[in-house]
Amino acid sequence: MKNKAQVALEYLMTYGWALIAILIVVAVLFAIGILSPNPYQGATCRGFGKIGFIDVAASGTNNYFKITLANGSGADIPSGNATLYLDADKDGIYESSVSTTSKWGGSNLYTFEITTAAFNAGERYSVNVKIVFTPRNRLQQEEIAMCSGIAS
Repeated sequence: MKNKAQVALEYLMTYGWALIAILIVVAVLFAIGILSPNPYQGATCRGFGKIGFIDVAASGTNNYFKITLANGSGADIPSGNATLYLDADKDGIYESSVSTTSKWGGSNLYTFEITTAAFNAGERYSVNVKIVFTPRNRLQQEEIAMCSGIAS
């Protein structure tokens, strides 16, 4: 007759290998994109700190990238003292930029629009965005974020 410890060990080994096999299959499905959550997520940006993300949109038919941000720096940003840079192909080189054309008040929203032909309508996009800004009576600051969504 087997003792209880040996039975318990055999039980754990049998089901342990089965659990490991299931984890490997799920990992492979995620790696090849079958279980990817990206098609189900809305447009978003991750990485901003003092500058708050509000909304983002891209168009392959009208050739634009728009992003609405909130000034959370605690001070007004004078006209021209905030510049948004876009790296559409994520190669580390920012191809396009646009600056503010009016004062960006503290806690106010501002929509940046960059003309670009980097998107295809109906396809998912992922871009790097950098904003360089100098609030009144403060030092220059920089924030980088990654934005993604589906182009219209």
